[in-house]
Amino acid sequence: MALFGTKKEKEVVKEGTPSKEVSVSSKTKKEAPKDVIVLDEDFSWVLKKPHITEKAAYVAEKVNSYIFNVHPRANKKDVASAIKELYKVTPTSVNITRIAKKSLFTKGRKGSKGGGKKAYVFLKKGDRIEFV
Repeated sequence: MALFGTKKEKEVVKEGTPSKEVSVSSKTKKEAPKDVIVLDEDFSWVLKKPHITEKAAYVAEKVNSYIFNVHPRANKKDVASAIKELYKVTPTSVNITRIAKKSLFTKGRKGSKGGGKKAYVFLKKGDRIEFV
C-alpha cells in the first residue's frame, strides 16, 4: 500500500449512451472540506461575510473591488463561483490573502485573535454588489 498512489476510480457515462467506462484520477476530483456539508454545485460555504472597513469602502468606491472573509480552504475558483451564484455578477479577477493570527493580552489572560483568509473581488465598471 502506497501513501501517494495513483488509484483510479471508474465513472459510467449517461445511461442513454452506450456504456463506456471513463477512468478519472482521484487527484482531479474537487472535494469540499470535510467539516462543511456541500450540496451539488453549492458554493454558500465559501463566503463567510463581507469585510466592511473604511479601507474596504474606499476600495469599493474607487477601484470597484469588494472584500470578503472566506473559508480557510477556499480558492480563487470557489470564490468566483460563489460570487456568480449569490450576487449574479461575474468577477474579472480574484485575489486571496491570508490574515495572520494576532496574540493579545486582556484582563490578565493571554489569548489570540484568529486569522483566516480574505478575498478581493474585482468587478467590471458597471457591476455593483449591494449589501443590505
